[in-house]
Amino acid sequence: MKNYTLLLLFAFICCKSESKSSNELKDNKTNTTQVAKDLDTETKIVNTIIATKTYVAQQKDANGSYSQNLLISWISDNIVEYTLTWNNNSCKKTIKGRANSIKPKKEPFMSSYKGVSFEVTKYKDSKSDYSILLQLDSTNKDKAVVELTSTADGDNEDCRPESVVMVEQK
Repeated sequence: MKNYTLLLLFAFICCKSESKSSNELKDNKTNTTQVAKDLDTETKIVNTIIATKTYVAQQKDANGSYSQNLLISWISDNIVEYTLTWNNNSCKKTIKGRANSIKPKKEPFMSSYKGVSFEVTKYKDSKSDYSILLQLDSTNKDKAVVELTSTADGDNEDCRPESVVMVEQK
């Protein structure tokens, strides 16, 4: 008798789930889609700045003086937003953008400052009028190197930032 009751109960549950109307199933799909859209919106909001640092390089020599400021905001481990401003005898310029990290092939990327080597993470951004490579200290994040490979000024070779190690401004 117990087996018969269980069998009837099982049959009742199966018939009940199969008899759902197609409208109920459509509503279920809509809810799933809506939840996915809501999660996507929340993900975009979470895409915020993790850390921000400012790096500075200044020098005075026989050719004049220059200064560079680099503001870096980490969006994730692989993405940074940057603002680079430089001022030398030829020009004063500011460029902004978002750069993605470049993965090393075998050995980690390295740079050096005052005779001491340090590991860097490289970030690259290419625009229509310039291409920039940022090298940021992977461990302490207290040093940065900027390489700007082309500018909108084209012929004005002097209107470029210096490719020197910039230190964090605290």
